[in-house]
Amino acid sequence: MSRAGRRMGDAITARGGTGQLSAHPGRPKLADWVTLAITAMASGTAVAIESLILHS
Repeated sequence: MSRAGRRMGDAITARGGTGQLSAHPGRPKLADWVTLAITAMASGTAVAIESLILHS
């Protein structure tokens, strides 16, 4: 490990580590699924419009 890498690791540790970022892996919640569904529908609509209307 380089000196810069060790210093970065020491700095992260001195400030409490990575904390909540890696402590509790989470699963997608309802809001995440709703956002994914809206994005998928918007993308599908855009592809359909592009394919059916603009290329006919």
